Amino acid sequence: QNGWWRRKSGSRQPDKKAGPNPRGRKGEKAILHTLAMAFAAYGIVVVWYLHNGNCQEDVARVRSEAPWYRHKERPSFIDMLAAVRRELWVARLSRNPLLRPVAKKLHELLPHWLLAA
Repeated sequence: QNGWWRRKSGSRQPDKKAGPNPRGRKGEKAILHTLAMAFAAYGIVVVWYLHNGNCQEDVARVRSEAPWYRHKERPSFIDMLAAVRRELWVARLSRNPLLRPVAKKLHELLPHWLLAA
């Protein structure tokens, strides 16, 4: 998705070769930028979760939704990311004055709605 595979406008499509075929250093730079952004996003999620997350609650939620995870003791990155998404959605939806009376119910049902989407 970083665009390193695009060919120059008006040029003929080259013969297919196995693996990525970036043009010069353009592809290398795009991959390095994408990798840096992925590490930054990962770090932001982990730091936010360490500061604001609730490990026991998230592990209990995963165990209730997926009972085959009986051995799960710590949240994974996916659980951390789900907690961040849940908080962002609750914050966004609780701004609406019509939804304030149902904010607690919204916080409980939102993970199920997001799984269905």
